[in-house]
Amino acid sequence: MRFVFIDPEPPTATGGGIRTYLRLMESQLLRSGHACIIFSHTPQAYAGDARAIGRLPYLPRLLRMPAYRWLHAEVVLTEQSRWLREELLPLCDGQTLFEFADFLGYAFFPLRNSRLRKFIVVRVHTPAFLIPFGRQGIASSCERMLCSRRERWVLRRAQTLTAPSRAFMQEKLPGFPNFRYLPNPPPQSENPAPTNPPQERYTFLYLGRMEPRKGTHILLSAFEELLESRPQARLTLAGEGGDSLYGKTLMESVNRWPAWKKDRVQWLPGQSPAEVTRMLGEHAFLVTPSLWENSPYVFFEAISAGRVSIGTLTGEMGSILEECDSPRATPGNIASLTTAMETVLSPQFGYAEHSRLQKKAMGHRQSRAVQGFFALAGEIVDTREP
Repeated sequence: MRFVFIDPEPPTATGGGIRTYLRLMESQLLRSGHACIIFSHTPQAYAGDARAIGRLPYLPRLLRMPAYRWLHAEVVLTEQSRWLREELLPLCDGQTLFEFADFLGYAFFPLRNSRLRKFIVVRVHTPAFLIPFGRQGIASSCERMLCSRRERWVLRRAQTLTAPSRAFMQEKLPGFPNFRYLPNPPPQSENPAPTNPPQERYTFLYLGRMEPRKGTHILLSAFEELLESRPQARLTLAGEGGDSLYGKTLMESVNRWPAWKKDRVQWLPGQSPAEVTRMLGEHAFLVTPSLWENSPYVFFEAISAGRVSIGTLTGEMGSILEECDSPRATPGNIASLTTAMETVLSPQFGYAEHSRLQKKAMGHRQSRAVQGFFALAGEIVDTREP
């Protein structure tokens, strides 16, 4: 059996959750002896057969320039989706499964082909239409509207829809009840860290983009309160988006703190996988203060590295925190996040026990992720005629 994945993430150096998921799936499939192809804007991010996504222009030459000028992102994405349909058709042999992410709706044109549609799986990560944007110009608003319509069409049209979190689907996409629950494959640490915290116990780490739905502003407010009772605490924030309006607002708010508090916060750009591993080894706790999430990989990466993760009750992260009875916060609630951070710093907190429980909960999901994926692939190939 052969597997083909489409990575819709923009060509950034670090990548996000979709790329992390695809790299883990590629590793699992190659170890199992299956052929795997990934179409991506960053093919160098993968170890196996990865190919660059191309474009298939469809507008007459005289109309392309004005279209690129006014609706550039929409026109380019349409060209890429059309190109993918033509590239995937020769691979559709009845023994090949194609998996698209919901993000940006790259499956739009492939799903319009009846032959391909039977073997396409659309996986729910984070559709762009769920992320609110501020005030925009007319052209940008039109692009957002068209992108949202395309993503919703893809979710409705897909014969097979999978999602890594039941809670996320019930909360954010209740109109799509016919999905298969397949947890994300948790990351495997090559050199697992000990389950005891580093010598500097009072260290917190945030990994991820600086954007409102990630709750970074909630974390900073909670940390400022924590410093009143735990002045030795330290927070490192590493991720892209520091130069955005939201990121600059966060930095300006911290700059208004007293000097001694401001010195307890460190800002870093997005980090490579190797740097993320190093940083997890140097910090005792990862904090994921999201207002809403599906299945955030940084949360699982910290658990895999032997670190205790603090998060909010949303998505698959919330399910694990409740299952392990770990310190957790209500999304958007500063006081509850401060309390959770206070709890893990208390002498009574059993670091090793919570690390063990979180790893156990993640391990259960790992077995379901791999077995469930192969079971689904077998069902599709065995029951659908090419």
